[in-house]
Amino acid sequence: MLAGEGGILTNAREARDRTEIADVIEMAQIDVLDIQLANNGEIKESEFREVLYRYFTYELEDDIVPDDLSELTLTTKDEKYSGILASEIYSGTLNDKKTNTLAAGDLASRTEGAEGTGEGSIIGAKVTGLQTVGTLEKTYEWQIFDVDNDHIYLIATDYIHTNDCPNKGEYTIFKNSTDYKNSMDNVIKGYPNGSEVIAESMRSLNTDWFSREYTSGENKNMQAVAYMLDTEIWTQEFTGSATGTNQVEYVVGGPSIEQIFKAYNKKYGTQYSAKAFSNIGYKISKTPSENESDYSTSISGMLKTSDSTFVISDTSKASAEWVASPSAYYTGDVMYVLYDGYVDYNNYSYFNSGFRPVVSLRSDVQLKETEDGYIIQE
Repeated sequence: MLAGEGGILTNAREARDRTEIADVIEMAQIDVLDIQLANNGEIKESEFREVLYRYFTYELEDDIVPDDLSELTLTTKDEKYSGILASEIYSGTLNDKKTNTLAAGDLASRTEGAEGTGEGSIIGAKVTGLQTVGTLEKTYEWQIFDVDNDHIYLIATDYIHTNDCPNKGEYTIFKNSTDYKNSMDNVIKGYPNGSEVIAESMRSLNTDWFSREYTSGENKNMQAVAYMLDTEIWTQEFTGSATGTNQVEYVVGGPSIEQIFKAYNKKYGTQYSAKAFSNIGYKISKTPSENESDYSTSISGMLKTSDSTFVISDTSKASAEWVASPSAYYTGDVMYVLYDGYVDYNNYSYFNSGFRPVVSLRSDVQLKETEDGYIIQE
């Protein structure tokens, strides 16, 4: 090889490479321009991805095209050239951009599951990123309990420690043999007026009872429900503020029977129903009916023990969870869900049940999908 030929050849190859890269980029640019001309100057993310796929390979984090297209690097299909920036193809805004950050309205349709199996429903999915106060006795995990068009509701995956159950002024919660079995015998003394002190916004959790314009009088079971639905003390306990945070709208001590059935019906295609035929409380049925004779105060095996969203089968901490609804069996009985899926009633003063708080996220809070579930995005 003559002196200087190596440099000439190198320069020639580099010039050829530049030309080939420019040709590929130009073809992609022309495709983008054709789409824009047909759509009043706009291009969707899905359309842009189709263009890129014709000429390049690339990897996306969480399958999302970054807002800054200079952060997306491309390799030609023949893998000959790499390091090309997507912004060299197009540097404008992509319309209808795909995101894995979802609001309540986006998630609501995902609550429906396959009949019998619940497959496909997001109810029960793990959620991380909930900010609670550092003074809690324990750190808790959360899962999706239900979603409507405005709010995402989370439930604690396990019973909470007695020290994390709020007091009502001087009236405290009582515990039994473990730090998770709690009696409401003392704390209900802070709610002598029962249903009258339940906030209007919380009455929708027991719609059937309140829609009949009942009053609870001195019924102890409704005093217990008033404690569980006292958003000020529960929200204060978990967020440090009685009015919530930028994430949390409110916290309550547990779901109502109407909430449980609503979520369960969505996930499993059942038609469970709860109705209050008197001011004492609720009766339940596996099929909806207006006849009281079709309802009972308890039904065994009603909820799947394999689904921890609704049933905690492990009895090492408690054998049942308190439900924020009065039972029709007796004026002192509150509804609860046992470890074996039995939907039943128990006296407010008994010690075998624990609390699983429900958190309502603010309407503008969204969830980002992850490999393990979802994470809260503010």
